[in-house]
Amino acid sequence: MPSQLVKLNCHIKASPEEVFDFFCDHESFGRIWPGRTRRIKESSDPANPNGVGSIRQICLGPMCFEETQITCDRPALIEYTVTRGSPIKNHLGRICLTAATDGGTDIDYRISFDPRIPLTGALIANSLTKDWSKGIVPIIQELESAG
Repeated sequence: MPSQLVKLNCHIKASPEEVFDFFCDHESFGRIWPGRTRRIKESSDPANPNGVGSIRQICLGPMCFEETQITCDRPALIEYTVTRGSPIKNHLGRICLTAATDGGTDIDYRISFDPRIPLTGALIANSLTKDWSKGIVPIIQELESAG
């Protein structure tokens, strides 16, 4: 079992389908985080190029790594794992979307991993939490105003 578990949650006043579409799209999802994100491999599903098997590359300065979608169950669940070039291993990103009573969406986002470099796990986890807290605010505003 991975040594680090980051729990990120929020509520967005937009439908689970709208929120799912945002989070499933690699470039959109990448806007939450620092660095540059782009899809480098499409899934084999022509209806969803960002689906299972698609790969996104994330570059933070000179360091680049890749994440692969492993679950894409619209509108409830997205899972991905780091597959190349990261300072972490045994990674799983799991985004669960639940319809809320107000017509919006509750997001339960968990990231589990082990650091490759000893004693850096808490530092990475804290950085993820901080980046999410900053990056999700404009996304919430955008999704809520679009509805």
